[in-house]
Parts: sequence; structure tokens; C-alpha cells
Amino acid sequence: MKKPVKKSPAIGSSETQGPVPGRKLVLIMLLLAVLAFLPYGQTIGHDFIDYDDGVFVTDNPEVRAGLSWEGMLWAITAFHAGNWMPLTWMSHMLDVSLFGMEPGRHHLVNVLIHALSTALLFLALFRMTGAVWPGAFVAALFGIHPLHVESVAWVAERKDVLSGLFFMLVLLSYERYVRRRGAGPYLLVALCLALGLLSKSMLVTVPFVLLLLDVWPLGRTSFALPADGIAGRPVPWAKLLLEKLPFLFMAAAVSVITVAAQREGGAMNLMERELLPFGVRLANALVSYAAYLEKTVWPRSLAFIYPHQGSNLSGWKIALSAGVLATVTLVVIRQFRRPYLAVGWFWYAGMLVPVIGLVQVGKQAMADRYTYLPLIGIFIMIAWAGKDIISSASALRKKIIAGTAGVVVLVFLIAAIAQVSYWRDYPTLLRHATTAVSDNWPAHRMLGNVLSESGSPEEAIVHYRESLRIQPWNSYGHNNLAVELARQGNYPEAIEHYREAIRIRPAYAEAYNNLGNALAVTGRRDEAIEQYREALRLRPGWAVVRNNLRSLLAEQEKISRGRRK
Repeated sequence: MKKPVKKSPAIGSSETQGPVPGRKLVLIMLLLAVLAFLPYGQTIGHDFIDYDDGVFVTDNPEVRAGLSWEGMLWAITAFHAGNWMPLTWMSHMLDVSLFGMEPGRHHLVNVLIHALSTALLFLALFRMTGAVWPGAFVAALFGIHPLHVESVAWVAERKDVLSGLFFMLVLLSYERYVRRRGAGPYLLVALCLALGLLSKSMLVTVPFVLLLLDVWPLGRTSFALPADGIAGRPVPWAKLLLEKLPFLFMAAAVSVITVAAQREGGAMNLMERELLPFGVRLANALVSYAAYLEKTVWPRSLAFIYPHQGSNLSGWKIALSAGVLATVTLVVIRQFRRPYLAVGWFWYAGMLVPVIGLVQVGKQAMADRYTYLPLIGIFIMIAWAGKDIISSASALRKKIIAGTAGVVVLVFLIAAIAQVSYWRDYPTLLRHATTAVSDNWPAHRMLGNVLSESGSPEEAIVHYRESLRIQPWNSYGHNNLAVELARQGNYPEAIEHYREAIRIRPAYAEAYNNLGNALAVTGRRDEAIEQYREALRLRPGWAVVRNNLRSLLAEQEKISRGRRK
């Protein structure tokens, strides 16, 4: 007599809790969406942030014109600001068509997209695992974690929340494909991925994430335990890889386009590659991986910009970070009977690869916004580890664990509300950055710019000098300080700082022009003409410099004629 074969649970069911009514699922999704909305509702009264919001929306003529056929063509072909993100550009255009330039409405769209993504993340995890409360906990952490504030509260980061929404749809459509198979479900996965890649290139790692999901919770590989995934034999690895090839081709194509856009936009310039050799970038990547983990557990000292320390990173920090990462990696691999640990860890580590700084884009060491999707992996590790502990715990311990989870959510919610408040305007954001992170020289320099423009020159000079004290090779800081000094009539010191800016950055056309102006005012006309000509060599056809040079040459000629008489 044959023994009955015990089938593993189907996707979207649970052996321990039984089927879940659809009404209950809808209620949980609604509550999660409301929870995600809570810390961000205040952004409806926030302003645009001058840092990047101008480039992306307020000062962008194509976006300000609203959604049109011409605008959509521009969105598809433009490498504006070092980005290629057609769908995100179109979403900004649509906002302008619907709401004009009212910042609160633009913020509201970000918040609604984020809230919807939070609900969909829960649905995807539930359908894949059949577990309600672990999935709800992951979604709750995703919705309210303070590290995600930058992605949601910043209009310029529409690309994060929009690509995140399509990422959740990829997860849902992939679960559907695994359960039903067929060309239709597969094409739906490809469509959602394509839309996500058109929103932000961060999703180039999605094929890798799908392979992780094949291991757990979908149980499509030989690594699956008997109780994992769906009934049936494991799918050969060759087939799983072949299945991902079209997605890999899509990701590769977008990667090539993105690199071209960043090079054209100057985000990957030669100077930064020279100042930050690969060894330095690798060390910063290791420290950043560990720093994100620390801020996940204890989200303090969050700032919208973290200065890159270059070769000044402490050796002990690098060694400690490498040790932590290696230890966690070994532990999750050895815990093969808890595959969610390895899947969550490699989800986190893998999704961060494009933005961890191995290829340096911009001057920041790290950024909160980069964790928007990668942190889901860490949340999965925590939630399902808790589920395993609860399964063998006493009734009292179960209540303690559940209460602890609730306290964690409440604490993160309060921290997120506070963090969102710093995003109400640019000066507030910058002042917070200078206090949250010590020696934050970029924040001091940018705050100096804001104070200079708002008519507080003395305070601006204080922040410029502080920026240069921390980072003397800051060419922009030297130039900006010199401009303010020149306005106050301190031309000798201004000239010194202009020359230092040029020494640090020989192709700094603006500094050459500014130096020419200072030299001309102090009567050193021949030297001024030399600086103007160099500025024009670096930027041919620059009308302002051409006029400066023409005026100075005319003045020189007039003086020469007077002398001849």
C-alpha cells in the first residue's frame, strides 16, 4: 500500500492559518496604506527643495510645459541632468498639467504612490508565502522607516517611488507567472519590469531578485525544503536562468543608456575618478553597507547628504565593516534550513550594488534614498525569523514578541514624522544636515549659498569658511567664498580663493571669469584679459565672458589712445 504523498502548500496559502478571507486582506492593505501615509501627510504643506527640484521640475521648461507629445518625445530622448527616466519625466509633466506648480500636490502624488506600494508589497509577500503577519510587518517597516523619508518627501525622487511601484507589480506578476505559467503572465512580468526601468535604472538588479525568490519562498530550486513553495519537482537551474535572459537583456540595455546619460551629464567626471580610485571606492562601499544596517536598526543622524571621506576613512571602520558583512554572509549561508535569511541578505546586498559607490556618481558617500527597495530584504529576514521564533514560543512569549513588533513600528513612525519635518524647505534641510552629520562640508557650502541669496552675507561667509576648514580642496567652496568677499570689497582675499579654486579644478570656467572680474576692478587689466580668454577657451561662446572681455579691451584701447594724445 502506497503512502500518501504530502503536498507542500500552494502559493498564497498557509498550513498553520488556513485560507484568509479577501475582505481581511483588503482591510490589512488599507491599514498599511494609511500607516504609510501618516508620516508624509505633512508634505502637502511643504515647499519644493531647491536642490534638484529645480533641475527636475521648477526650472525645467520641458516639464513646466506639462504633458504633451513634444514633451514625451523629449522625455524618451533626453539625458537631462545625467538621467534617462522617460516615465518619471512624464509623471512630472502630468503633475504640472493637473496641478500647475503647487508643490503640495506634487508631494501628495509621491505619498500616494508610496502608500500604494506599501499595500502591494504586503499582497505580494502574502501571495508568495501565505503568511499574513510577517508580510504585514515587512510592509509596515517599508512604509514608515525613516531611511525612506528622502525617497518620498523629495519631489525630485519621484523616480524612487514610481520605480518602487512597478517593482511591487513585478513581484505580483511573477508570482502569478510561477503559479499559472504561460506567455501572458510572463509578458506581464516583462511589461512591469520595463515600466520600472523606464522610471529608474535601479531596477537592473530585478532579474537577480527573481532568482532569489525562486529559491525562497517560491521553492522552484533544489535548495527548497519540502515545506517550501508549490507542489512539483524543482525547475532545473538552466531553465530558471534561461527564463531570466530577456529580463537581463532589458537590464543591460538600460545600464548602457544610464552610463551614457551620466557621462554626458557630468555625474561621472574624470576628476572624481582620479580623486576616488577604486580602492577608496571599495572601502567606502564596505563602510556604507554596514552604515545602512546600523541606520536600519537605529535611524539617527540622517541627512540628505553624507560627505565622501575619500582616502580619510578610518582603517578600523573598513575592517569592522568587512568583518560584519563577511560574518553575516557566512551565517546566512550556513542557516540553509532558514532560506529566507540568505534570500533577504542577498536581496539587500545585491540591490545596492548599482548605487553602493563602486562606480562613483556624484560626490556623496551614501544616500538614504538608495535603501528604498534593498531594505525589504533585511525586513524579510527580521519578519520571518520572528515567525520561526513565535512558532515554538509560549503564549506569553508570543505576546511579548508581538508587543515588541508593535513598539518598533510606533518608534519608527514617530522618527519618520520628525525626519519628514526637516524636508519642509531647503534652509531647514541644510541646517539639519550640518548638525546631524559632523564635518558635513557640502551642507555648509550649500547653506552658505542659500544664505548669500537670501541676503545674509556674513552668515554665508561663516559657513563657506567652515566648509573649507573641513575640506580645503573644495573648489566650489573657494569660488563661492570669493564671490561673497568680492561683494564686500575684500578683493585681495577673493583673488586668493579664486586662484585656489582654479588650482584645484583647472577647467573651472566660472572661477576664471570671476577672477577676471576681481582683477579688472583692482586695475590689473592685462591679467583680467588673460583670465577671460581662458574662460572662453574652456567654454567657447559664453556671452557674459565675451562681453566682459570686449568691454575691457575697449577700455584698454581708450586708455592707450589717451596716452598717445
